[in-house]
Amino acid sequence: GGSQLAAELQPNVTLRVLDLRWNNIGLVGSRALLAACQSNSTLNELNLTGNNAPDDIMENINNALAKNTEKRQIHFGHSQNMAILARQVQNIHTEKDRQITSVLKRVSLQEQAMLKANKSLAEKVKKLQETLNDQQLGFNAISAKNALLEADLTVATQQYNDAENEIKKMKIEKDHLIHKIRREYQQEKDGLLNIQEKFQRDLNENLEIQRRLNEKVHDLERKNETLQTTIYELRETITINDRDHHLKISSLDDENQRLKLKHKENLKDYELSSTRNIQRLKESYETTQQNLKEQITKLETIRTTLEREVNSLKSIISTQKLNHEEILQHEKLRLKNEEKRLQFLRTAMLDYIGRGTKTN
Repeated sequence: GGSQLAAELQPNVTLRVLDLRWNNIGLVGSRALLAACQSNSTLNELNLTGNNAPDDIMENINNALAKNTEKRQIHFGHSQNMAILARQVQNIHTEKDRQITSVLKRVSLQEQAMLKANKSLAEKVKKLQETLNDQQLGFNAISAKNALLEADLTVATQQYNDAENEIKKMKIEKDHLIHKIRREYQQEKDGLLNIQEKFQRDLNENLEIQRRLNEKVHDLERKNETLQTTIYELRETITINDRDHHLKISSLDDENQRLKLKHKENLKDYELSSTRNIQRLKESYETTQQNLKEQITKLETIRTTLEREVNSLKSIISTQKLNHEEILQHEKLRLKNEEKRLQFLRTAMLDYIGRGTKTN
């Protein structure tokens, strides 16, 4: 029964209130009524007391009926508002007609005033035209001046561009000159360092040669001293030998005299023997003395040669020392001149950079 009632209720558009109390519709009928209420837009009140309908379905039915009530209230309110708006529109049309009439009157008055104003305006326009012509002439003169100024500005711009190009060229030349001066300075510096290193090497080599020569001189001096000592010893030996020979000869003479006295009979034989012995001793002495003299002569020759070599080495050392001092003085003078030249180049470069900065 509930389902059939719901089917009949869906297309209904006139029913506003429906009382279904104590009909035991149940779950299925209440669901069908819920679907009908959701699709029906005119039913405002439905009483389902005592029909065993679940609470959630009852709440959904109440919500659907509440929407229908709100729609009806809105519809009624809209109808009332439309009537009020119609009256207001009528009042507005009346007011507009009145305002249009008033505006037309004011427009007529304004047209009359405008006719009067047009006459004075024509005179003013004529005066303004004359003034405008004068201003046009002034404007033409100003335009001519402006053209001249633009030409001058173009020339000035060209001159400025030329000056800027010149400044750029000067900057490039300045950078190139600075680079060139730095490169030359570095080359000069490297050359000076190489010369200084070479001079230092030569100086070290010369010092080494001088040290070796000094050692050689010391060796020669030691040899000379040794030779002088040897010569002195040989002379002492010769002196001792002379003294010994003289003593031997004296002893032989004494022995000879003693033997003469003792052995007169063998005097002749002994004299001959003694004479031969003395002769042999003299020959031996002379030979020894001659050998010693030859050795002394050789040693003297060696000593003289050594002295000459020592003097020659000393002369060579002195000459080399003077040459080294002269070369050192020359290098110092050249280094001083190079420093002056480099200082001049630095000063010139700084002046050039300063002038370029002021120009910029």
